[in-house]
Amino acid sequence: TWTAATITGGELFNGKVVNQVAFGNRTFIAVGGTGNGQIGVKSSDGITWTQTGDLKLTPDIGTDYTYIGYGAEVFVVGDASGYASYSSDNGESWIPINTPFKSDTTAIQGIAYGAGKFVMVGTGGTIAYSIPE
Repeated sequence: TWTAATITGGELFNGKVVNQVAFGNRTFIAVGGTGNGQIGVKSSDGITWTQTGDLKLTPDIGTDYTYIGYGAEVFVVGDASGYASYSSDNGESWIPINTPFKSDTTAIQGIAYGAGKFVMVGTGGTIAYSIPE
């Protein structure tokens, strides 16, 4: 049995896709696109959700595809234009990061953490990794 959750502040995703959800540090963060940029929402219980801080992703493009991963006490988000950022305070604030995906032809398609590193995958067969400090 599944029950619809509540997003405080109305329909933040405006009917667009919620792409992924990750859990870490007792927090769920779900991300997706609004057509005017990317949105993140967070929850401590998976039932009631509030908006995160600005994800600091693609400026003024409004891609609808956003991906998230969690590891080493950090959430990492990326989008279909190759932009990425991270949060170490459960989505309150996000810091942009450089990736080899930033281009018109390489989109981030997934983010995972394991074996002490983050791995991003994307279009064109691109794979990149980062070892958190």
